[in-house]
Amino acid sequence: MEESNQSKNDNQGQETISPSSISRRNKTIILVLLSIIYFLNTAVFALLAPFFPQVAKQRHVQQFETGLIFSMYPFLIFLVSPICGIWMPKMGVTFTLWAGVFFESGCSILFGFLPEIIDHGIFVAFCIFIRAMQGIGAAFSQTASLAMVSSVFPDSVATTTSALEVFGALGFMAGPPLGGFLYQAGGFRLPFIVMGSSMLVIGCVVVYFIPRLPCIANAPPFRLMKQLLVQPRIIIISLGVIVQLLAFGYLDPTLSPHLKPLKLTPPQIGFVFLSLAAGYGVSSPIFGYLSDRYGFRPFIIFGCFAMTVSLLFLGPAPFIHIPLSIGQVVSSLVALGISSAMAGVPFYADMLDGAVSSLANSEESSEQDNDKDDFVIYSVVSGIFGAAISLGQVLGPIVGGSFTTASNVSFEWTSTGVAFAVATVGVLVSLLTIWERRFKTIQSVSNKRIEDVDPGETSPLI
Repeated sequence: MEESNQSKNDNQGQETISPSSISRRNKTIILVLLSIIYFLNTAVFALLAPFFPQVAKQRHVQQFETGLIFSMYPFLIFLVSPICGIWMPKMGVTFTLWAGVFFESGCSILFGFLPEIIDHGIFVAFCIFIRAMQGIGAAFSQTASLAMVSSVFPDSVATTTSALEVFGALGFMAGPPLGGFLYQAGGFRLPFIVMGSSMLVIGCVVVYFIPRLPCIANAPPFRLMKQLLVQPRIIIISLGVIVQLLAFGYLDPTLSPHLKPLKLTPPQIGFVFLSLAAGYGVSSPIFGYLSDRYGFRPFIIFGCFAMTVSLLFLGPAPFIHIPLSIGQVVSSLVALGISSAMAGVPFYADMLDGAVSSLANSEESSEQDNDKDDFVIYSVVSGIFGAAISLGQVLGPIVGGSFTTASNVSFEWTSTGVAFAVATVGVLVSLLTIWERRFKTIQSVSNKRIEDVDPGETSPLI
């Protein structure tokens, strides 16, 4: 078994390096490169926002078709991330990373030339197709980034993933203004050529600086994923990730119309949205560091209930009688960003810890295989986590647009409904924590009783 696995690694054409043998300097370089990749991924996702709807309108593209083009990116990440998590131990994490970066960079550059297509139907079809291909590349690179961070920094997963979260938030913040500036400077092609070329350069740097990590898969990834997807802990944490991203995404189609009575200019509305990302980005490293030291659950539970309060005041909820004002909105969004970081940053680390505990309790696992199985866990959990994030990104605008437009439900009631959904997650995580502690207590007492039994008393009499 070991020989066959070793031969697989040898066939990759480069000697693998154990994560524990990587120097601190090289670990820092790896974290910086992965953070830049996260920044570029989210920037490319948000790049279209300021100018593509106008271009689509000029090309007589319907609003539904424009929404479909935007949603293809996260939807393909949702579909492909679990598959990538299963395949990664066979392909190698480094290969998966730079393949995703190169693929997305090529598709991004290609997207800039799509206006050359004259036919309306072909133009829309290729926009959807290329956007979907970008999502596939992003799924590979993001899933590989999470798995690599977990493998290289196993003792500070929440802290290091919080760094990725910060750069991801910066990408969302910088994408729209960067796209608008480049569009004004050089037309439709320039934003995609610049961002695609930047990703291409980073892909070359990844090939040179990031070593190949061992990906020995003694535990079948597909069977491990099926095992994890039925675990209550994985289900509840995944639900928390989905609801958190939904709480962000529902604001995209609803917050701007809600602010019309304040008569804000477009730049001012942009700064209002910026307050949410700023609160999240600034506080993410703090909560990542603290949750690594003091445990994940207190921050997740308290963060969920703090998000609930923030969303109720953001509406404001019908039973909270305060007038709509810019101070009320901005302060609520900043609080929402901070509380989302408190709850969201430990999600991945908690999910990973649950997967490790699940495999450790499996009858098929053994002490000698634990180190080798670690990367399989990182790979599979990264796929599940990436799928949950993308599903929340897809559902958020759909929920916000459907309730406020199709159903004529006010922003206040929509925010209240999302708030109670977040509170439900907090309650579920609290119950899960109580159940796990009680189960561990019962299990430890049972094991102690077994150890206290005299072996001679249990031996057969005859």
